[in-house]
Amino acid sequence: MSSAINMFLRSAINHNGIPFELKRPMPNRITKAAFDEYDEMKKDPDSYKRYDSFDEILDEVFDDA
Repeated sequence: MSSAINMFLRSAINHNGIPFELKRPMPNRITKAAFDEYDEMKKDPDSYKRYDSFDEILDEVFDDA
């Protein structure tokens, strides 16, 4: 373990920073579409159906099935 830490620290010194790239994962097409839909829903929340409980949602799902 100490050898691995020493290797990492030496590599960090040689790279003048962390020796690998850090990136925030980019959302895929479907996730981006969901975020866009959420933004639209926030602009006009009264035009979307709301539920008072999770049971109410399930009842509607089972009624439609």
